[in-house]
Amino acid sequence: HGPGHVFNLGHGVQPFVDPERVGILVDAVHELSAGYHE
Repeated sequence: HGPGHVFNLGHGVQPFVDPERVGILVDAVHELSAGYHE
């Protein structure tokens, strides 16, 4: 499993995407990945 990983949004977020939704996605990745790295 290792100590971490990269979650790269890169070019996947279009200019019209609501930044709040991107934040929700990042929060979900943090929450869901914590169990993976235990």
